[in-house]
Amino acid sequence: MLTETRVWVEKQLSPGERVEAVTRLRGGWTSEIRRLDVGGPQGRRSLVLRSFVKPFFVRHAEGLLTREADVLSLLAETGLPAATLVAVDASARHCAHPRC
Repeated sequence: MLTETRVWVEKQLSPGERVEAVTRLRGGWTSEIRRLDVGGPQGRRSLVLRSFVKPFFVRHAEGLLTREADVLSLLAETGLPAATLVAVDASARHCAHPRC
């Protein structure tokens, strides 16, 4: 994971948490997918970092990732099982590629 991405991710975490390990996952067609193992005062947890790197998806990332973040936020209010959104950088202002 690039340094600028790690810095951005760690700013999104709870106080005292940090990324302890990064594992690239297979199977992402539209994105690079990584599991981030995070540790801190509350224990350990794993997050998924999805990065658009293919030119077509980078061009459309802001709309796609913003919509995905909105849907995840709405689902969080329903009690349905769904991923919990931690952060999104849909325009790649803080990272090398758009991320969610």
